[in-house]
Amino acid sequence: MSASVGTTGAVTEFKASNQFNQADFLLAAPISLSGIESVEFTLTVEGTPDSVSFKLYDSDGKELSDITQYNKTTGTHSITIPDQHKNKIITQYSVMTNTNIKDTTQTATATLTKLVFVVPKAKPSASPTPTATSQPTKTPIVTDKPLVTMAPEASMTFSEDTFLASGAADTPVYNADGSVTVTLKKQYGGGVIGFYMDASKSMVDLSDYTKVIFNLSADVDAPICLRTHDTTDYWGSNSSTTLSFTSVTTEQKEYICDLSTVNNTLGFGVKYNPGGSADLPEEINLTIHSISFIKDTRDTTDAMNNYTSLAEMAAAYGLKMGTVMNDRRVADKKYADLMKYHFNSITAANEMKAYSMLDLNKTKEAYTDENSMPVLSFTGADKIMDFAKANNIKVRGHALVWDAGMLDWFFREGYDSSKPYATTEVVKARLQNYIEQVLTHFEEKYPGVIYCWDVVNEAVGDSATEYEEGDDRHVRTKRNNEDNPFYTLVGRNYVELSFQYSYEVLQELKKTMPTLDIKLYYNDYSTFFASKRDAIYNLVSSVNSFLPDGNGGYVKLCDGVGMQSYIGGFGQQAGCMNENDIKLVKEAILKFASLGIEVQVTELAVRNYQNDAETLAAHGEYYKKLFQAYLELNSGEEKPLKAISIWGIIDEPDLGPDDYSFKMNGPYCGLFNENLAVKDSFKNVHDLLKNGQ
Repeated sequence: MSASVGTTGAVTEFKASNQFNQADFLLAAPISLSGIESVEFTLTVEGTPDSVSFKLYDSDGKELSDITQYNKTTGTHSITIPDQHKNKIITQYSVMTNTNIKDTTQTATATLTKLVFVVPKAKPSASPTPTATSQPTKTPIVTDKPLVTMAPEASMTFSEDTFLASGAADTPVYNADGSVTVTLKKQYGGGVIGFYMDASKSMVDLSDYTKVIFNLSADVDAPICLRTHDTTDYWGSNSSTTLSFTSVTTEQKEYICDLSTVNNTLGFGVKYNPGGSADLPEEINLTIHSISFIKDTRDTTDAMNNYTSLAEMAAAYGLKMGTVMNDRRVADKKYADLMKYHFNSITAANEMKAYSMLDLNKTKEAYTDENSMPVLSFTGADKIMDFAKANNIKVRGHALVWDAGMLDWFFREGYDSSKPYATTEVVKARLQNYIEQVLTHFEEKYPGVIYCWDVVNEAVGDSATEYEEGDDRHVRTKRNNEDNPFYTLVGRNYVELSFQYSYEVLQELKKTMPTLDIKLYYNDYSTFFASKRDAIYNLVSSVNSFLPDGNGGYVKLCDGVGMQSYIGGFGQQAGCMNENDIKLVKEAILKFASLGIEVQVTELAVRNYQNDAETLAAHGEYYKKLFQAYLELNSGEEKPLKAISIWGIIDEPDLGPDDYSFKMNGPYCGLFNENLAVKDSFKNVHDLLKNGQ
């Protein structure tokens, strides 16, 4: 295989080989996808095979596999950029054969003559057809030494001995005050500077540390990426872990990053992250004043030794006590131990949603025609399930059908985002099969662990612009001015159909698993406000009068409503801890229960943005009043409320105002503070469950 870049474009010649052939090219300047609507590229493919695949890679050298374009022939093609990739920086593209070329007489030439990053209204980005060089090849460091324990001072030193070979543009300048200055250029994705954790060049154990603090400044304000380095190969697919995208300023400033996703590493570094902006300078002079580490001082002793389990006490009121976990949290022993002591129900944050489990590459590999069904990968979800099974904890399945973040290719012909949308019949078949695969996998591998599923999530619109006039269910036709693909392609009854498909799968599974007992829920936010509450009431009524039971009635498809409960002002203290919200919550629970269904509080966060003593005390008192309302509802024989799952469980004071969790939860919303110590909110809930007051 040979590759070159010239006046005609990027040319790749494929010859006989026992493996797939791929040519990699660097963009002349990196491109940020934050303002990009689509990517257009023009190919000329000659010879045999007559089609190739086109790939994009981000600034960490990782392929954006779910938008990879397969089987592309001569012509112009387009890639729609999904929202989940709008934070990516593109530095590399590749052209690859679709099949092995084993016949020595076969050759193929692919020429990329145009590559345009398109902004909305079809205006091309500032960086059109790239001129590129072949990807540099470096050898990752290999060591069989044991992990090195970090020095007691828990900070890094900068010198020629600790410099980590990478994509830095120039030789670092080591300053008299112990800092280091380097020039980082736009080329090679913004350059990078990195330093070893230890001069021995071995991996360093970070298990005793929770945060890393970068102290930085630069000669201009500029966007940067903070990262770890696991190899000396800047372009390797597993070379680094991104800790944060942020901006450096001319003023010396500290940047705090979480280390919970990093078990060990070779070193840490900083990368210039200019994207495709023509307004940013070609280079910046960055100074790293220090990189230091915070030890894990979290202590769960008091919370676990001096208090009775919340779950144990809540059982007397007919309640499960739940919280949220992700694949990172289950690996955090202190956090996980605390959660499994106080809670007997968990919900996966994102790992069990469709966009986390649908596998584009495997789906395309298995595709033969429109009867081919999607292929799933359960790796992340199974980590949550393994944790739950090992600790005898029940799981809320969350969530089967959700339009937000749903992968566009799922709805396209050939699972190809550049092709037209598939027919309603095809999309319905895919949806039904997806639900069947998910329910069957978890029940066969983890029988009895999942006790309920959110079948459909957030399908009710917030305003008249998001649903059809006259639809008292307010089923959303749009989200953020974008069409809801389930409504458009499955139909206005997609919620009802999703419940029917789920019910039918469970009925089939019960034939071989007679003890199977899984409840099917509808889940949504703002459920205690009158307009949303009444629309959900109407939607559940519609679901439960959708499928005839053959005896003149209807099958009860929906067993319950999940009430997401983000309570208080969104992103601000104003509106938090309003006692009228508690009244509205009680009214909503009773209204839903009047349908003869269960209710769960599914994503509770009592928002709080201040940590002064007076506000924390008020937050604790509000939590007590809220739980008093919950317990009053379950005080009689009828217990409409079945579970309370708290998502705002731990304070996160390092959250910035622009962070999603800052706005959704508030940094001081927890029952526990950032050190896993109990707060007034926990004590009040604990004492109420224990003593009834």
